[in-house]
Amino acid sequence: MDNASRQSAWQRNPELEAWLQQTARWLAPAQAAAESESAGQEWPQIFVLGAPRSGTTLMMQWLAASGAVAYPSNLMARFYAAPAIGAQLQRLLADPALGFRDELADLQPNAVGYESALGKTTGALAPNEFWYWWRRYLPVQEIEPLGKRTAQVDVPGLQRAVASISAVLQKPFAAKGMMLQYDLGFFAEVFPRAVWVHVQRDGVSNAASLLRARESFFGTTERWYSAKPPGFEALRQASPERQVLGQVAWTQRAIEQAFEGLPPERCLTVPYAAFCTDPEAWHQQLWERVLRAAKGTGTSIDGAAAPAYTGPASFACTDLDPTAGAQDSTWQRLRAQWVELLAGDPS
Repeated sequence: MDNASRQSAWQRNPELEAWLQQTARWLAPAQAAAESESAGQEWPQIFVLGAPRSGTTLMMQWLAASGAVAYPSNLMARFYAAPAIGAQLQRLLADPALGFRDELADLQPNAVGYESALGKTTGALAPNEFWYWWRRYLPVQEIEPLGKRTAQVDVPGLQRAVASISAVLQKPFAAKGMMLQYDLGFFAEVFPRAVWVHVQRDGVSNAASLLRARESFFGTTERWYSAKPPGFEALRQASPERQVLGQVAWTQRAIEQAFEGLPPERCLTVPYAAFCTDPEAWHQQLWERVLRAAKGTGTSIDGAAAPAYTGPASFACTDLDPTAGAQDSTWQRLRAQWVELLAGDPS
C-alpha cells in the first residue's frame, strides 16, 4: 500500500526501515548457516487463513499464548531477513530455561495478550503478520491470487526459512497464511505437513468491520483495504459496501473450494463466533490434526499427546447482533447484498 495514502498513525517509520534493511544485509550469512544446520528436520505447520477482519489475529494471539508453537513475533519481525537468528535471539532473551537471576524478567513468554489494532499487536512477543518476510519469497506485495506466478515462488527458500524457525524453537511453525490462501493447491504441496485453519466470520459483521478498517487506515471508505480475492476486478467499480461484502464472500468461497481438494485431516474451518464461545473445543480439534501431521517426523511431538489447554474459557464476540440489526436499514441492505453475492459467481 502507498505509504502516503495512509493515515499518519499507520505510516511507516523511515528511520526504522533503514535500520531493518541494514540489519538484513548483515545477518544474511548467519541465516544461511542456520538453514544449513536445520536441514532434514521436519515439523508440521499451522497456517491461519481467512478474510481480513475475520478473527485471524485473535487466532494467532491464542496460538502464541499457548506456548506450543513457533510463531513470528514482533521481536522476530525485526529480523525478517534472518528469521532463525530472530528466533535464536528470542530464545536467549525470553526463554526461562536460558534465564539467569531474572535479568530479563520483563520479557516473559506468558506476556502475550489479546490487544490489537487492524492486525497490529502490542508487545515484543506478540504475534506479527510477518509481511516483509513473506514478500521475500513470493512474487507479490499484496494478498492476492498468484495463478501462473506460482512458478516464481522461491519454494526452497521458503521451506528452508520455515524449517529454520522450527529448528531453533523446537515447535511447529504457526503464522497467518493469508498470502497463500488463494493458491492452496500449490502451497499444500510446498508444505505437505501443514494444517490449514480457516477462520470464518459472519459475512455482514466481517464486511462492517472492513468498512471501519478502511476509515481508520485511509481516512475514507473509498480505498481498497487488504486482500484481493478471485473476482477482485469485478468489484472495482462497486460501492464500498458491495466491495467489502464481495471481499469477504469470495475469500470464504475460495478457501472452501480449496479445502474440498485437500485431505480433511489437513483442514479445519473455525467459525469465529463458535471459537469465541468455546476456544478449548477448537484446541483439541486443531492438535489432533497437528499431531497426525507430525507422525514419522522424529520431532519431539511425534507420538506426543496434545498440550494441555491453558487459554481463556471464552472471548468477547464482536459480531453484529442480528436481532438488533434487523431493524436497521443499513444492516438490512448489507444482509440483502450478502445473500445476493453468495449466489453469484466471482469468475
